[in-house]
Amino acid sequence: MVSIRDIAEAAGVSVSTVSHVINKSRFVDPEVKRTVLQSIEDLGYQPISLAHAMEPPRSKTIGMLFSSSTNPFFSDVICGVEEGCDRNGYRLILCSCGDTPDRQKIYLDTLRDMAVDALVVMTIKRSEEFQHILEYQDVLPKVVLDSHPFPNACAIGDDSFLGGRLATEYLIARGFNEIGCMTGPPDHPRSNERFRGFEFALRDAGLRVMPEFVIESNLTVQTGYQSIATQLDRRRCFASTMSWRSAPIVR
Repeated sequence: MVSIRDIAEAAGVSVSTVSHVINKSRFVDPEVKRTVLQSIEDLGYQPISLAHAMEPPRSKTIGMLFSSSTNPFFSDVICGVEEGCDRNGYRLILCSCGDTPDRQKIYLDTLRDMAVDALVVMTIKRSEEFQHILEYQDVLPKVVLDSHPFPNACAIGDDSFLGGRLATEYLIARGFNEIGCMTGPPDHPRSNERFRGFEFALRDAGLRVMPEFVIESNLTVQTGYQSIATQLDRRRCFASTMSWRSAPIVR
């Protein structure tokens, strides 16, 4: 039996793109759409209407997995998701997994047992097992926030490279020439993009990246405060040879 994965491979697109073409659930570039439809015709794919008819009724519930509610950014996003659910008559189940692999897996299993209709995922780190389930094994519709895209999920994020570049260019325009950067974990893709933007802006202005002013954090308020306090202490130690004005810290 031909599956939509077979269609995706034949058309050279993602499974989600094929799904959007078949269900008309999202705009797809006309040329890509023609390629998918041609692959459907060539392979003789037939949607399994009986399976759709036997689907269980929707629970009108969405599950959300996130790293921590203490992060102000996460709190604001959660409020937005709640408002969206309220406007559309959905309930929201919140699961703070703390980026702990065991808790990620437990909460994911719990949400599926509760028959949620879809998942919103906003985590800083993911275990390999959790990532694998999200990418390939879980049939629930998924939206991933502030992260790189992957198969079978929609991803919503910002232009992190541009954000890091613009923030740094603003400080350069103000006359600063020794600029630090507080980054996130090394395996956090958005943080890495922001740091690339930071580096680009400095080099474009003929300035060098100063490793002693690059601070790694885990993107929480607590570690941010501790990192800044440590940096300020270091600045006091070098006050006799370095200008206080020349080294603001950029988050």
